[in-house]
Amino acid sequence: MATPNTDGSDDLPLLAGYRDSLSDEPPPMGLRRMLRLAWRTWPFMRPLLKHLIALAALAFAGLPAGYFTGIFGVDLLTNKVLVGKKLQPAQATFLFLGDEYVKTEAEIAQEPAQPADPAGPANDAAEDDASAAVPELTPTQRRTVRNRLVAWTIVGAIFATLFGYAVYYYSVWIWQAVNQNLRVAMVERAESLSLKHHAQARVGDAIFRVYQDSAMIVNVIQGGIAMPLFAAWGLLVALAIVVAFDPLFALFVVLVGAPMVWLAAVSTPRIRRRALANRIAGSALTSGTQEALTAVKIVKANRAEARVFRRFDEDSQDALNAAYFLRLDMSLVTLVVALLGGVLIIGGEYLMVSWIMEERETFLGAAAAAFVGFAVWNYGALEVGRAQVSGVSFGGLDLLGAWMRMQDLFVALERAFALLAIEPEVVDPPHPVAVPAPVARVAWQRV
Repeated sequence: MATPNTDGSDDLPLLAGYRDSLSDEPPPMGLRRMLRLAWRTWPFMRPLLKHLIALAALAFAGLPAGYFTGIFGVDLLTNKVLVGKKLQPAQATFLFLGDEYVKTEAEIAQEPAQPADPAGPANDAAEDDASAAVPELTPTQRRTVRNRLVAWTIVGAIFATLFGYAVYYYSVWIWQAVNQNLRVAMVERAESLSLKHHAQARVGDAIFRVYQDSAMIVNVIQGGIAMPLFAAWGLLVALAIVVAFDPLFALFVVLVGAPMVWLAAVSTPRIRRRALANRIAGSALTSGTQEALTAVKIVKANRAEARVFRRFDEDSQDALNAAYFLRLDMSLVTLVVALLGGVLIIGGEYLMVSWIMEERETFLGAAAAAFVGFAVWNYGALEVGRAQVSGVSFGGLDLLGAWMRMQDLFVALERAFALLAIEPEVVDPPHPVAVPAPVARVAWQRV
């Protein structure tokens, strides 16, 4: 793998000696700075551009296909196999079934166009007569639909499993190759720095940056770039499906999601401070461990084992506390958002069930009549709507979790790039002279 040519032209600060506490101002890690750091990952991703394009195409195409297949199958199971309603034309074509399984236009015209009035028994009787007039699938036809649906489900599950594992391993190879590019660049820069820098810097800090902080480029790309994009894409698809069922329902979903955004905004500075403290404590622990083991002979010769162990215990406890409080704050914010998501799911269940009892028409059900039977709210619409509401709820939770993790990831990535930003004090001239060069004369002056 070719190593990208990087330089330290950016003005990212060196955070090695930065000390922070919860009472201090958070480090300057706003959205604009995070975008700049994300852009700095590009030189290490560029050698893998064609693989990244292929991976993105597979991911973005697979998500809508999965949604459509799920809705298609849910309608077949709930409304056709369980209830016994006739198939839509696309469903019959997919299952290789004849026209006798398909609901004709005349049969569709016999169905009630408006919801029944609970206060009017005459309307109820008319609806029952109209429903009875529409032929349903026979038990034999329902078994046929069930068997073919099961067969297609098995085939689809096998294909999805193989496809999912192939994409997963393909993505792992890509991300690890990106990490390799950054690690090599960091070690090359560390070796090019002058002895003055290495005399003042702790070796363990450089080890922590190369081994731990550099690995965050994979998590930043996955959790800070790719995952939010895919999660946002999934949220948009799920929200579009909810809008197709009922725009007011989608508005309810958005209103419940607004507090999640507000909570993420107010909790970000505290999470950021915790993340930086966690990285500094981990770096100090690595440095102390490296120094203690490197000088173990001197330590034993001077019988300083107790002092070294006491220092290691303090550094280890600081690292433990920093990691614990970072994750505690993340867990508390996640808990509040999960409660809001529960409110969304429970409220959505109540609305959808009430609409099923009213047989309320869906917003765009008629437009999808050739593919699914969701012209009115029914059991299949409930299952799909429940899945989409849960998807929006958990998708928002995933986005919030990704945003909180990004505070730690981008702090670590800045620490990695800070090493690349250090310029060597001793550099080769533009046109170096080959060594050895012929010596014309040797002279002493002002001795």
